[in-house]
Amino acid sequence: MWRSGGTARAGSPKSNIPDVRNRVNWAAEMDRICLQGVPLRARLGELPEERAFPQKLLLDLTIELELEAAANTDSLDLTVDYKKLVDRLQDTAQKTSCNLLETLTLRLCNVALDDPKVSAVQIKVRKFPAELTGQVESVAVEMTRKK
Repeated sequence: MWRSGGTARAGSPKSNIPDVRNRVNWAAEMDRICLQGVPLRARLGELPEERAFPQKLLLDLTIELELEAAANTDSLDLTVDYKKLVDRLQDTAQKTSCNLLETLTLRLCNVALDDPKVSAVQIKVRKFPAELTGQVESVAVEMTRKK
């Protein structure tokens, strides 16, 4: 028998109405741009002979930023121009001469974070050391930094 009087609350076991209070706040989520396999060249190594010639490296990069405005307007001005970002990262690597892959990776994080639209970055830089041929394919350093 059907009873009148009163209504079930949203989200209650008797209600067919979804509880919107538990809905994910999509506006609070961060969007990402991912770049995979960006070629770099840098002089790395503890010994001067290791730094005599630039080594081939590969960069994987994920930047976090708000992309909804750019997506809604189809405007490059509202996002990061990843061609320009790649150029800056490659230029930084090419001008770098340091002992550690860790040092280069941190410098590249800072380059990405220099863009005011970027709120966080995750970078992995891989090198392919000749002295470990046959033992490992690559060695990598991965860092995440936030503003």
